[in-house]
Amino acid sequence: MLSINDTVTEMVQWVFPEHAGAPGQIHGGRMMQWIATVGNMAAARVARGHCLLGAMDDIDFLHPVKVGEIAVLRAQVEAIGRCSIEVGVQVFAENVASGLRAQTLNSHLVFVKVDDHLKPAPVPTTSWTSTRRAASCPCAMSGATS
Repeated sequence: MLSINDTVTEMVQWVFPEHAGAPGQIHGGRMMQWIATVGNMAAARVARGHCLLGAMDDIDFLHPVKVGEIAVLRAQVEAIGRCSIEVGVQVFAENVASGLRAQTLNSHLVFVKVDDHLKPAPVPTTSWTSTRRAASCPCAMSGATS
């Protein structure tokens, strides 16, 4: 059984020139794609199934990740609703030569577990333990069942 602490999912990407938007730094859209991907991996592990991105609550770009640096994306589940999963994502830029890491971004996302028909489905309560479970989520209002 997973605990919330066990949901940390890390994705590492080397930033190449084809990832750049502004000269010498990663394009924001590419970073958003990576954030959604690592967040979805963390959510799916808890949901034990497919999840769709329901909302990106915020994205705080603190400073850019430069071409030649390594982007380290770390996602962790923060809360679980009946069929929704809140995930926080932090991004760090790692200088390859020095090994130093600096936090570059924070984001919060909400994913919804879906069934084979892409309808909201409950997150199985047997796959995780948590001290906080949200009282409602979009699927609670729609009457979705597993």
